[in-house]
Amino acid sequence: MDGPDRRLHLHHHPRLAAEGGGAGLRPRPEHDPDPCRPPDRPHPGELAPRAPPHRPGPPPDPWAAGGCCPRLAERAVSPAPIRRIGDRDRRPELALAGTFDSPLDVHLHTLLSPDSEVPLDVYPALAIALGMPRIALTDHLDFDPREVGATLAPHQQRVETVEALRREFGDRLEILLGVEISYERQYEAEIREHLRTNQYDLTIGSVHPGIDSPFKRALAANWAGHDVHDTAPYFAEVQAGIESGLFDIVGHMDYVRKYVYPFIDTPAFEAAPDLYEPVLKALIETGTALEINTSGWRQRTGVPYPLPQAVHRYRELGGEYIVTGSDAHQPDWFAMNFDRARELLLDAGFEELATKRWKSAGEQWPIPTR
Repeated sequence: MDGPDRRLHLHHHPRLAAEGGGAGLRPRPEHDPDPCRPPDRPHPGELAPRAPPHRPGPPPDPWAAGGCCPRLAERAVSPAPIRRIGDRDRRPELALAGTFDSPLDVHLHTLLSPDSEVPLDVYPALAIALGMPRIALTDHLDFDPREVGATLAPHQQRVETVEALRREFGDRLEILLGVEISYERQYEAEIREHLRTNQYDLTIGSVHPGIDSPFKRALAANWAGHDVHDTAPYFAEVQAGIESGLFDIVGHMDYVRKYVYPFIDTPAFEAAPDLYEPVLKALIETGTALEINTSGWRQRTGVPYPLPQAVHRYRELGGEYIVTGSDAHQPDWFAMNFDRARELLLDAGFEELATKRWKSAGEQWPIPTR
């Protein structure tokens, strides 16, 4: 792919298509059936939706103790459809959109992750097309030797990749060398040693469903009949990762929701702020940034990670470090639903995106208010 005829492996991106992007960009599909459709959502082809079950009235908002936390449940947001892309070899031209809903996307996966096939130069090209000034490539790194992500991309390969991208795009875009580390308490010493001997511009610590984890999509039915508080071990592991002080950012803080859905659904987590409170306080005590991970809006749960109520509560408690990440594993997920993230951030009272490391360096990334 070298030489003057080199062209980027660019795929369809919904934001560019919506804003009059280049030739060949296809429109976003109107609907993609949800295989785990809730009972009150109409089947495809039904003439009218089923009447929702009668409820005597809204229960008290558990996040509004003392009347200080706004009730967000009333702002009904339909889940975004699950979308897939094809035609991986197509390379449409991109027109410059020149607008963005966030100045950065700090959670991106490329072919250096075991679950992504995105060519390395796609996200930089998309960011430039959208006018976004900063991105971070955060491919997976696991420390369980049974995981593919433990050996797929050695650190030096990641460094050389980002250096090459900076040579190509660095005059128009800041590209950070990041990493998303799967935090497991049993491997904390190994993680600490890796971060001591290898430098990153940005580190995300996330709790994923490991090989021995009960939190897996294939095991979701095992959670039928369980109480939401049975997921407390997941939140405790997230809290331990935060308290380790190893990471700039905690990724998709309540990602467990994805793996127990629909047997433990979003309203159950909304009714359990006690699961979130210790984690949010740990963020503030350690100066770890909270990520608004927008992938939840395109998944079956229909809301971001963490819940919007948790974002508001984090701000109430004094939280100041927060970032946006799309968790893209394919090109058209880049910066997806960042318009929603911007509104959530502004509603919660945030004015800028920051990590403690950036703040210490005097870096400020104002949230667009348009």
